[in-house]
Amino acid sequence: MKNPTRRNHPAGAATNHSCSAARPAAAPADPPLCGPLAAAAWADAIVAFWKEAGARGELDADGPLDILDLAPGRGLPVWLMLQALAQRMEGLPAFGPRLRYLAAAPRRGLLSFLHNQPELHAWLAAGILVPVLWDPERGDPCLLLRAGRQAWRPVNPAAVLAQDRWRILPQRLLAVHYGALLEPDLALLARARPAGGESDAWRSAGRLPGGAAVAQAIRSYQAHCNSVPIPMPGGALGAIDRIAAVAGRGYLVLAAAPGFTTERDMRLCPVGDLVDAAAAHRPLPVNFHLLAQHYRNLGAATRELSLRSDLALQVALGALPEPAERVARIAGALAASGMAEAEGLADAMRIAAASGAPAQTLLALLARSVHDPQVFQAACQAMPALHTAIACRRESWSQALEQVWRHHLPEPGGPLLHRQLAPAAMRAGNWELARCALRRGMEAHGTHAVDLAHLAWIEMRTGRMALAEETARRALARDPDDRTAREVMARLEQRLAGWDGAWRTAILHPDLPLALEPLDDSHAPAFHHQYRDRQIGIMAGLPPLESEEEVRRWIVQHTAEPGRQAYAVMHGDFGFVGYACLTVTGDQAYFCFWIGADFQGMRLAAEAGRMLCRTAREHGVATIFTSAYDDNTRSIKSLERIGFQALALRALAPEHDRRFLCMRTGEHQDGDPAAELVAYYQRENLPITFALPAGQASIGQDGAGQGGTCLTCAQ
Repeated sequence: MKNPTRRNHPAGAATNHSCSAARPAAAPADPPLCGPLAAAAWADAIVAFWKEAGARGELDADGPLDILDLAPGRGLPVWLMLQALAQRMEGLPAFGPRLRYLAAAPRRGLLSFLHNQPELHAWLAAGILVPVLWDPERGDPCLLLRAGRQAWRPVNPAAVLAQDRWRILPQRLLAVHYGALLEPDLALLARARPAGGESDAWRSAGRLPGGAAVAQAIRSYQAHCNSVPIPMPGGALGAIDRIAAVAGRGYLVLAAAPGFTTERDMRLCPVGDLVDAAAAHRPLPVNFHLLAQHYRNLGAATRELSLRSDLALQVALGALPEPAERVARIAGALAASGMAEAEGLADAMRIAAASGAPAQTLLALLARSVHDPQVFQAACQAMPALHTAIACRRESWSQALEQVWRHHLPEPGGPLLHRQLAPAAMRAGNWELARCALRRGMEAHGTHAVDLAHLAWIEMRTGRMALAEETARRALARDPDDRTAREVMARLEQRLAGWDGAWRTAILHPDLPLALEPLDDSHAPAFHHQYRDRQIGIMAGLPPLESEEEVRRWIVQHTAEPGRQAYAVMHGDFGFVGYACLTVTGDQAYFCFWIGADFQGMRLAAEAGRMLCRTAREHGVATIFTSAYDDNTRSIKSLERIGFQALALRALAPEHDRRFLCMRTGEHQDGDPAAELVAYYQRENLPITFALPAGQASIGQDGAGQGGTCLTCAQ
């Protein structure tokens, strides 16, 4: 605005061309502080508010605790707040059942996201999440309950999340110039600019909303400011009046938006910037300084903070005793929370990942952001480095990625987080999370070849080969040239080419998501990770395998031995969980198995053992032997559950501390299994000496044998 003169603005002249925010036709964008870090800070402030009210005897023990969210955006703020509040309510059993989250909008259509987002359905069904119609210019909030509409009359001190709502409500752009309060005619201003007649477009401001406090603030602006823009948040003033009238038991209002907290902020803002915004019908910054004056006129106390250069925070507390002291505590906690640090943490994550920072550094940044998807996506810009970091701390990353996905709400047109998170979850071995993310992502964003290819890879790595092949074909049908789909199909065909339909085929559990598939070198990475507990090799009589390459070589050699039927134990959610093997000679076999370090104690060993022994019977194996060390009690119990029975046979030192077991799979149960076991060891030239019952000499073998053969088991 050019410096106008008083003669350009005759006293008493008014204009009907005030600057009012245009009403959005669709759901507004998510507010500026929309992330898990901010949600945690808001939730902490609200819970602290209620706890103090409870300690002061200000709560109705039977009434709901209401949070009225005036800026629910497209659903993400609601989703994050519900999770943050639920987590805090776990430690407050008296509060949890009374929580009621009221998502408000001026028109019913703007609340459609509540029913379109599957993640919110359970909260709606439980009555915790309630849609609310409220146009602050036309009445009081109205709850849309299953029983019908109901006016909102909180019986307890209520929390109101205004977030960016005050900026969206109608505002007028004013200006103080040489003591005069002016208002532009925006249409005339737009026409006058090319001719340089901007000053003629300013007129004396008409009647203003608010009460004595607002009038006093305006007089202060006129006395201390010159050529200074003054946003007049008329819509917010009216909304605050209604909140104060309805929430007579007390209220806490939390608002964050671009805005001014002091007169100095307004003096430093170029008038032209706000004129341009008003002319383009963009929201104006919120005049929190003026709102504070209005709150004080209502008997409330406020605190205003600058969270960052472009964002202000206002905390207001009214209709309760000692509001100044209480609001100061809440504002202080919010200021210390770092609730506006998400963008800075994303920048730090981007730099750290690109520079190859250690895994614990990346995990620390992610944790500091309360596992913000935005911060995770910053790390994804250095994807190879991120995958290396994940490989170093798989379990920690698996848990962190679950939290990241929990803080995401898939929606059409939104971020394609599933496409970045699923490969990371695969790298961490969290196949269930990767599968869930891809399916939900495709549901929200549509089916794409690369997503189907990733899903096919997950099915392949979790023992669902038939489903993997079908999904890979769907990916290629959608885009025959997709590189990922072609690569996945090639790997599938390579693996299936080694299966013979006899022993070398997939063995599926009839009820559980468990499968045995022929062991090959593609299992080496997962095999090596689950084999990292050194006791597995010791208990199973297997060699130490210190690297993936050693595992790969061992698998190739091991599976090439005659009679060796080795399988990877695959779980539909966890992928590779262990190893099972039969060494078959005629109608006899020796059984060995182990379950990996992350999955012991889940009774997977017994189920896998039953599956393999049933398959052995189908292939004509009548007798299966095995052994276990005496102190390996879990494996012995698993073997007994499978159907193995202990033999009255012991070996001499150094194998005297193991017991031998046998299972008959055929119909004929004749013969002495102990004698058959001794004969088996003799025939296979295995170096163990047995102690036979009294009156018989010991029988042993002095041959070289096959040291390290799988003759025992570990679970």
